[in-house]
Amino acid sequence: MMASLQKGKAFNDGAKQRFTEINELRQHRANQWHQGQAHQHAQYQKAWAQQRERMNTLADNNFNQWLAREHPSLANTKGLNALREHAKAVVKEYFGCTDAEMEQQWRYGLLRHPSAQRIIASAAVHRMEKVNRERLKDHRARVPQAMAPSVAGLRHSDADADINSLQRKLDGLTGHRAIKAATELQQARRRAGR
Repeated sequence: MMASLQKGKAFNDGAKQRFTEINELRQHRANQWHQGQAHQHAQYQKAWAQQRERMNTLADNNFNQWLAREHPSLANTKGLNALREHAKAVVKEYFGCTDAEMEQQWRYGLLRHPSAQRIIASAAVHRMEKVNRERLKDHRARVPQAMAPSVAGLRHSDADADINSLQRKLDGLTGHRAIKAATELQQARRRAGR
């Protein structure tokens, strides 16, 4: 009986050892599989990022060609910076995006598509023109009255009084002062249209 117990114990110890070996082998294979999957996933991520970068470059080139053709004044660095600021404002205004969401959509989403860039750029150009029109309203000069050809324009209402005072001033002067006063008188007569 002792021999059979020892034999059973030896069998159990051997089975336990074999189970541990098999478990370690299974764990080792699982680790290798996970490492392989992680490596493969990293390769997929890298390939996807490269493909995305190529797509973004193609989309930007397509948009830049369109911009140079449609809005050549904005195809320089200063124009692009102004357009970019107005485009950000347009996207925030119409879509309600935060800066982080806009950056995400620009890098990986629909905002980078050439058609989306064109639509947003057109809206941004419209917005720039609107801002410029409002800015020009503050600096608008009065439009002069239209005149018929060969008709004298409006005269200064004080022109006659100026001419009379300069004539009186000239009567009492001589020399260099008289020449200066005569020059002023002649300029006043020209302004009055005489």
